Amino acid sequence: MPASSYAPESGSPETLRIIKKKLKLDRLTQSACKAVKIGHTVKINMIIGFPHETLRDVLSSILYGVRMAWHGVEDCNLAVFTPYPGSELYKDLRAADTIPAPSDDYFRNLLVQFDLTKATSHTPHVSGWALAFWRVIGLACFYLTAYLCHPQRLVRLFNSIVRAGKFEPNNVIEQRVFDLIVRMKLARHNRLSIAEGPR
Repeated sequence: MPASSYAPESGSPETLRIIKKKLKLDRLTQSACKAVKIGHTVKINMIIGFPHETLRDVLSSILYGVRMAWHGVEDCNLAVFTPYPGSELYKDLRAADTIPAPSDDYFRNLLVQFDLTKATSHTPHVSGWALAFWRVIGLACFYLTAYLCHPQRLVRLFNSIVRAGKFEPNNVIEQRVFDLIVRMKLARHNRLSIAEGPR
């Protein structure tokens, strides 16, 4: 199945204006819907917690993601804003002395975006723990909407898992479910091997 990835980055028109993302959400939505209609696996990339954002902007992005799930988008990467060296926002934050100079620790801390339980806030309006909370809520709402509005995906997931060696995940959640099943099978196999003892 062909794949398409879209990066609206925000569901807030104000954020899109400030980060100079020159796109129209309605046009992006139409394009993604057409891609879904012709059979593409569509993913969107969203970011919350830009330096100017309020909770309202964060919720706008989450609601946009839910809307895209309702339209048939399969996957959503919802990240917390991280200032990468070289970007305009990074330069602005360095000039304001709100982030440290680049160092090995700074680059290691960039990886925190892959941990759903941690977040550093670069906006004075929303705390890090609140961004982590809304990120988890946003992802849960996205995938719940995606599966409730498109229940055939649950059937497809079940059939894909049952067919040994033929599993093809269409989103991060499906991959995590498959990984969990594989780990459970390995743990069971190891327990049985230990119980049987050496031969």
